[in-house]
Amino acid sequence: MTHPTYTQQALLRDNLKSLKRIATELGVTPTGDKRATDTWVNAILTHQSIQLQKLDIVLKGFYVLLRFK
Repeated sequence: MTHPTYTQQALLRDNLKSLKRIATELGVTPTGDKRATDTWVNAILTHQSIQLQKLDIVLKGFYVLLRFK
């Protein structure tokens, strides 16, 4: 399942309830003060970054497999 990519600016416009909903959809649980908007924004952005890094690794591995077939 793919999820939309959120920018920091877009997330900062959302309220805490909306950020918690987005985090739940992504399976993200932040560490730190869960009452703070920045905590949720940082957790969502970090999660997205990690997912993109994983995708990059998979795609590079797929490229290597195709190249040496």
